[in-house]
Amino acid sequence: PASSRPAVLPISLTLLDANGRGITGQAITGTCTVTSPSGTITTSSGTTDANGKTTVFITVKGVNNTDQVKGVCQYSAASYPSLVASVAINGGGSCGGGFSPQPP
Repeated sequence: PASSRPAVLPISLTLLDANGRGITGQAITGTCTVTSPSGTITTSSGTTDANGKTTVFITVKGVNNTDQVKGVCQYSAASYPSLVASVAINGGGSCGGGFSPQPP
């Protein structure tokens, strides 16, 4: 089977304090888990800017051109372990997000 090309998805994340202000200088790391029968999902890390924002990149690669790679990536900052962002990879180039706790 032909190898598929990886899809690279930029994901914007924002780390906010209880008052909705961005938290600067925090390292955001992530881990990804594949739930489909085949394929790989990897992610980069980032550091928040003055507004609490960073961009990470999720790379999704199937074994062949017909793979629908599915999985989830979860992101957090070591200083704020209760704040978690989850990004679901649903195959076919779509993804969705979820946040814990919910943003203000």
